[in-house]
Amino acid sequence: TIQRDPAVASVGLVKIAGALIKYGLHQLLYGATTYVPLHGPPMSAAMMQNPGDDEGYGSLIEEPARDVGWTNLASVGSIIPTLLYRPLNTVHNITAPTLLIAAQFDTLCPAADSEAAFGRMNPRTTKLVTLKNATHFSVYNGELLERSVTEMV
Repeated sequence: TIQRDPAVASVGLVKIAGALIKYGLHQLLYGATTYVPLHGPPMSAAMMQNPGDDEGYGSLIEEPARDVGWTNLASVGSIIPTLLYRPLNTVHNITAPTLLIAAQFDTLCPAADSEAAFGRMNPRTTKLVTLKNATHFSVYNGELLERSVTEMV
């Protein structure tokens, strides 16, 4: 979101910064963990706030998950490690056969990032499949899920 829509991202980052300050104070004063939504609408304090993230992730969570206590929360302490996570820095170390599945319209993990990862990996043991007209979350259901599974087998 930062690169695609800096104005929207800056509002979200300010809200997340506020959550980090609150987290630090709660930890210091009460030893309590503070949480933010894992997914939410753009400009929220949610960790995933690209357009479509809220609906997409929400569609994956079925009632049984909610029945056993799943909630849309993530520890504020996980925000910094998530922001600092850079898998492109280490993909060249992967030696196992690898299938990368990219979605053409993925806003969380853009197809260009998968292509960059593929370019850093062993081409003899790595395969890249880009699913057309797909989003980050649409590959988990229906025809796109079946295609992904077929590619793996």
